[in-house]
Amino acid sequence: MPTLQHGDPRVPLRVLVIEDRQTDADRIVAELERAGFDLQHGRVDDEPSLRRALGDEQWDVVVCARELSRLAALNACGIVRSCGSDAPIVIVSSARDDEAMAMLAKAGACDLILRTHLSPLGSCIDRELERRKQQAELEASRSRLDLLTKVIANWDAGVIVYDAIIHEDGFNRIVYANDAINRYTGFAAHELIGKSPSLFYSSEENFAARDRIQNAVRASVACSIMLKHTRDDGTAMWVEMMTHPIRSADGTIVNWMAVRRDVTDLKRSEEARVATESRLALLMAQLPVAVLTYDRDLRVTSASGAQLPVFRGSLASFVGRSLREILAPDNPFTEAIVSMHERAHDGESSSIIKDEPAGSVET
Repeated sequence: MPTLQHGDPRVPLRVLVIEDRQTDADRIVAELERAGFDLQHGRVDDEPSLRRALGDEQWDVVVCARELSRLAALNACGIVRSCGSDAPIVIVSSARDDEAMAMLAKAGACDLILRTHLSPLGSCIDRELERRKQQAELEASRSRLDLLTKVIANWDAGVIVYDAIIHEDGFNRIVYANDAINRYTGFAAHELIGKSPSLFYSSEENFAARDRIQNAVRASVACSIMLKHTRDDGTAMWVEMMTHPIRSADGTIVNWMAVRRDVTDLKRSEEARVATESRLALLMAQLPVAVLTYDRDLRVTSASGAQLPVFRGSLASFVGRSLREILAPDNPFTEAIVSMHERAHDGESSSIIKDEPAGSVET
């Protein structure tokens, strides 16, 4: 680690020094401050004080002298680990002893620094802390991945992951499928690994969906399609499938993921709504009745039914126009009709019946 320059931020560090002599401990502290650390430090020299220090504080690093009169360095390393601390342990020694260092490494020490040459101490600690940080991030990433894998494996939706290679048939190959995919495709997850998704589009009614998927993959964009799957009992299941590219940090597509969910009930509800509206429109067209809906500004939002003489223009032209605009200019009931609709917005129910040459009109 380079020497701290004027104006550089100092790095907070809690360091426990296991050292017999205060002067030697002061040299270690001075070297770490020179290296750019903002220290909170303590010194211990025997087992009871070491255990107390480990119980009272969470240390970022432990610096331990190899030559101790009241506590062996090997035992000190064992105590640090037995107390639950995973702080890096750096050994300071008067001489290099490879055999002793091998034993200390097994006990948890990460490096040895010569007492006569302390300048590498800052870089050693900085390197070890960075390694611990990366290890913690990797473990956290693995935990998130494990959680995500469990969620996908137990999801009701069918999930398939593909590779990023477009093969001769215009499709990628399957590298993962969760167990729920059997419900949506009729295939067990293990049967799909390495296969092309072309087997999902054997029915002619799904050809258009197949083409949309292939075009989306070639264009590297997400896509949503509707598929019809026939269950084993012969009944139809409508499946919404959303396909997304999975990109690396630099934006490169590394996989594709397709998620299927059962939308049969939604599809049936939509079909029932359309059928109901069609029947209502047919009924309205055959009755001498006009039905208009308005917003609070009395602008027409929908118009259907019969063309009545009270109106100015055709029903189809009414949407977006105000109530006054659609009434005939010579209509003596215009103000009364407008007032009635305004009261209706306030929750009052009222009506007007007027006679026309073609018959009576009720509003």
